Amino acid sequence: MEDEDLGDAIDADGAPNLSPRSVAVYDIDKRNCLGAFQLDEPPGSMFALGHDHVLALYRHPKIIDLNSGRIVHMWDRLDSGLQDGSIIWGLKPERIPPPMAFDSTKNRFAVVNGDVVTVIEFFIAGA
Repeated sequence: MEDEDLGDAIDADGAPNLSPRSVAVYDIDKRNCLGAFQLDEPPGSMFALGHDHVLALYRHPKIIDLNSGRIVHMWDRLDSGLQDGSIIWGLKPERIPPPMAFDSTKNRFAVVNGDVVTVIEFFIAGA
């Protein structure tokens, strides 16, 4: 992410200005925020897909470009639950995510909806 593209996402000290539904990309070694953006809904649980993308799981699985915050692809026919935090104990049944499996080495994931298991395999150029 280029500094001029960040707008108000980064303050003068290099810290992200985060609000609900925000995502920040942070360089742990250099201890600085590379960029931040806000989504239209919570990202839910996320899994890294290379350096530039994540799989976000709130409501429907979706691939998000970390350079722009843009949703690259969404599987809107798959329900992946409404989990917006790491603790699911005490969640209402309709918010609990369905069974899912992730295989980052082969770029695939599976989601169970009802009695159907859907396996998605994908390729991200440059990942």
